[in-house]
Amino acid sequence: MALITPFATKCADFFNERLTEGAKTDWDRKTTRGEVVQFWGYLVALALNPSVPVADAWAAKIGNRDLVLNVEVLNPTLCLISGVLPAAPSGGVAVNFLNGNDNSPNPAGRYLVGDNPVIDVVIPSDMTDGYLFISALDVSGNVFHLLPNLLMTDNSVEGLRGGRDGPVTVRVAYPLDEAADGSKLAFTVDDSTLGKTQIVVIHADDQIFDGLRPTTESAGGYASALENASGTVRSLDSAILTTAAR
Repeated sequence: MALITPFATKCADFFNERLTEGAKTDWDRKTTRGEVVQFWGYLVALALNPSVPVADAWAAKIGNRDLVLNVEVLNPTLCLISGVLPAAPSGGVAVNFLNGNDNSPNPAGRYLVGDNPVIDVVIPSDMTDGYLFISALDVSGNVFHLLPNLLMTDNSVEGLRGGRDGPVTVRVAYPLDEAADGSKLAFTVDDSTLGKTQIVVIHADDQIFDGLRPTTESAGGYASALENASGTVRSLDSAILTTAAR
């Protein structure tokens, strides 16, 4: 487990601020002796990037305090893509998971082998133009482009809204029975891809790729495309879907 060096530097800066005199609020105040320092979030490991052990990133600064790492370790695919995703704030796009057999909500986003995940994205009221790019990055090293793709080519916010105001729900992965004729995208969980799949939603001013991406491609291919993407990315939202054996 490791942190990308620039991020580790930011974390060190964060602790420097927390451990100095003159702080004014609970957020930036100096910690007291014996107080537990906590860090939470996603832990990203990239074998090809310079990295440092997690504990070493802060050991020199926390002294005799206990360090609690309440983190989630991402798989290599997610780590690779995380390193090249554009730096952008959240756009408020929600990702909702449902069960394909009865269309019931699955807020935990946890599915077992044989299940049929259904995925909805909710465009917020204040998002009225630009383009959405929605992809699923799975543990097998593959990337599935949920929008746009050959079955759903219009990824403009205007087109997805279809004249509707307010929050608008767009389905990007369907129940199996609705996709039986091949006109919609649907999938089931099999035992070859168990683990964490990240759903990434990019909102940009214009089309950022040179043409339509294949419905499925390798993580390396997608990472290369992101590195060479053009245009301005306004926001980035994501959610984690977890698959497990029965």
